[in-house]
Amino acid sequence: MDDTFLPPGFDQFIDLLESGRTFNELDRAQIAFLSTPLALFVALPYGFVILDESDDEVCERFMQMFDFIVNELRISVRNQADNNPYEKALETTLLDVVNVTPMNAMIGLEMVKVLNRHHFTPPAALLSHIAEQMSAHSPAGASSNTLITLLDQQGFTDGIEFALFFSAELSLLPPEGIHHILSLQTSKPWVVDALLLLSLDSSPIIAHAAADVLDTIAEKKWKQLTHRKLLVLAQQFADESVKPYLSRWNKCAAKYAKSRENDNVVELHASFADGCHSVLFYGLIRGRNKSSTMFGGAYRLGYGLVDATYLPGVAHEQYQNIIDNLTQELCALKCDPQLLHYLLPDALYQQRSCPEPLGLEALMLLAILPNAWTEPQPFDLEKVAKLCHFDSEDPAKIDRGRLNSTLLLRTPMIDSWFIDDIDDKYTKRNQVRDHYYLKQPEKYVRSLAHSAVLAHFSADGDKLFWSAMPNLFLATAYYLGQCGEGQLGRKKFPLFDQLAERSLERKKQSTAMEKAAQLANQSPKAMQLIVELIDSKPRVWRRFKVSSHLDLESLHHLLQDIMGWEYAHMYMFQTHLGVVTQEQEGALEAEDLPIFAVLTEEGESIEYMYDFGDSWQHKITLEKVLARDIHCPLVTAGRGACPPENCGGVWGYENLLAISKQKKPSDEDLERLEWAGMDDGWDASAFDKQAVNALIKETYEG
Repeated sequence: MDDTFLPPGFDQFIDLLESGRTFNELDRAQIAFLSTPLALFVALPYGFVILDESDDEVCERFMQMFDFIVNELRISVRNQADNNPYEKALETTLLDVVNVTPMNAMIGLEMVKVLNRHHFTPPAALLSHIAEQMSAHSPAGASSNTLITLLDQQGFTDGIEFALFFSAELSLLPPEGIHHILSLQTSKPWVVDALLLLSLDSSPIIAHAAADVLDTIAEKKWKQLTHRKLLVLAQQFADESVKPYLSRWNKCAAKYAKSRENDNVVELHASFADGCHSVLFYGLIRGRNKSSTMFGGAYRLGYGLVDATYLPGVAHEQYQNIIDNLTQELCALKCDPQLLHYLLPDALYQQRSCPEPLGLEALMLLAILPNAWTEPQPFDLEKVAKLCHFDSEDPAKIDRGRLNSTLLLRTPMIDSWFIDDIDDKYTKRNQVRDHYYLKQPEKYVRSLAHSAVLAHFSADGDKLFWSAMPNLFLATAYYLGQCGEGQLGRKKFPLFDQLAERSLERKKQSTAMEKAAQLANQSPKAMQLIVELIDSKPRVWRRFKVSSHLDLESLHHLLQDIMGWEYAHMYMFQTHLGVVTQEQEGALEAEDLPIFAVLTEEGESIEYMYDFGDSWQHKITLEKVLARDIHCPLVTAGRGACPPENCGGVWGYENLLAISKQKKPSDEDLERLEWAGMDDGWDASAFDKQAVNALIKETYEG
C-alpha cells in the first residue's frame, strides 16, 4: 500500500498486530488506542483487504482486537445515542469495501459476525460482495447450495445449535435463499426449536423467513419443542412481523409440547461492577441428560443485558479454564446461583428501554433459566437491604459506612471507577468528586447495591471477609443516595475522595506520559546524575553520565552495576508521577518510562528503592543537561564501598562497620562479619571507578 494513502494510526495498529502480544498482554496505552474510533477505521480496510488469511496466529490476534474495537464503538454509541457520528461513518467505510476486489472473504465473514453480534447491521451490498467473493474461490460458491453442503457436513442433532451456528451465514443470502434453506430443514426432528429461535433473530428478514416456514409445520411437530419458554420471550422480544404467528404457535405448543423441568445451575462466577457499571457473570448448567451448558452475560446499568454466551456440550475442564482466566483478570467470585434471581430481573427491566435487540445467545440464556429469575423487575434498594439484613433506618450506621468506605477500595474492579477524562477546569479533589461521582449518584448507588448482593451470595474461600461487606456497601449506597447532588461541601466521603484523588494522579501521569512521548521525538541528550545512598555513614555516592532516553528499567540495571549491588531483590522508583516498578501495573512501567519523563529540570530528584526488606534508599539528582548525547553510560566520580547484600539496611551496615573496628570481636561477631563478607579487611571508602566503567562498557558494547 502506498504510504501516501495510509490512514492515521495505521502504523500503530500494524505494530500492535505484529508485536506478537496477545490481547491480554497489551498495556494501558495500547488498549486506549484500540478504544478510539480511529482504530476501527484502520482495522476495517486492513481486515477486509490487507490481512494475510494464511497466517492463523495473526488472524486470531486481529479478530480478538477487532471484537474489542467494535464493542468499544458500541459503548460509545450507547453513551452518545443522540449525537454519535460513527454509525454513519461505519456504514460509509463498509460500503467503500464493496469496491475492493479481491477481498479477504472468510475474514470478512467473521468480521460481519462480530458486527452483527454487537448490533451493527452491515449494508446488504457488503454481504452480497462477500458472497460473490466466496463464490469466486469455491466451486459451490456462497449460495444456498454452499450452506446446504455445509449443513450436511455438520450433521446437526440439535435445533438450538443449528440456529446459533447458522444465523450469521444466513445473513449473506437474499430472502428467498434464506427461505429455501430453512424449508429444507422441516423434516428434521429439531426443526421447531431451530425455527422458533431464528424467528427471534435481530435481522427482521431472517426472523420473518423463519416464522413463515415454522407456520407451515405440521402441528404434531410441536411435540418436539424443548424450549417452550421461547414463546414467552417471543411475546416480549420478537419483531412485529412475527407476533401475528404467536397465537397459533402457543395453541400448538399447549396441545402437543410436553412441559419441561428447569435445568440446574450448578456453578456461577461473577465480577463486581466496573467503571462502566457493568457486571460480568459465567455459569454452568447441568441438563437432565447430564450434559453441560456454559452460559454467561454482561449486564450494564442503563442498557440491560448487553452481551451473552450460550455454549452447549461444554466439558467441565473447558469451563474451568475460562473461569480461571475470569478470576485472574477480573477477580470474579464463585457465587450462589441465586445471585441471578436479583441481578437479571433488573437487567431485563432496563432492557425494555434499550434500542438494542437481544441476540440469540442472550435469549437462549433466558430460556434455560427459571421464570422467576427472568421476570423484569425495577431496581429496589430496600429489597437488597432486606436480603442483606441491613437496617436502612439507622442513620448512625449509614454515617459509619461513609466514614469506613475506604475499606471498599479493596473491592475487585474498584480501580476501574477512576475518571480518565477529567476536564482541565477541575483541579481539586472535591471538584472531581462532586462533578463526576456525586452529580449522578444513582449509578454508583446501584453499583454498590449490586456489589452488596454479590458479596452476600459469595461462595468464595474468603467467606469471613465477604460476609462483612454487604452492610458496608449498603451503608455507602444509602449515604450516597441521601447526600444529594454535590451537597457534601467540605464534608469527607473517604471512598469517593480517594477515587477523585487517584483520578487526578492518573491524569497527571497521563499528561506526563504524553509529554514524554512528544519529547521522545526530539534528539536525546546526555544527563549528568548523582546517586547517593540515603542515611549511609560513611557516604556512598556515584556521579555518572547517561542518555536522557534511557528507560528506568535500564537505569535500574545501571545502578546495580555502578553501586555494586547483585540484582538480588525487587526495586521501585518514587517520582513526581508516582511509583514506577518493573511490574506491569497501570501506566507507569519502568521499561516504558525514559529518564527525561521524571527528571526534566536541573536540581530535580527521584528516589530509587532496592530490596524492600533492607530498604536501601537512593536519591538520584539531575545535576546538568549536556548538549551532546552519550551512548555508553560513564561514571566520572564516586566514593564509598557498596554495603553487603542482606545485612539489615543502613543501620545493619553501620553495626557491622562498628564490629569490624573492634580489636577483639566476639566469636558471634566474627561469624557475622564472615557471613557478610567483611571478615578479611573492609575498606568502607573503597570505590574502583575504572573497574565499574569496564563493566558498563562490556554490557553496552559487548
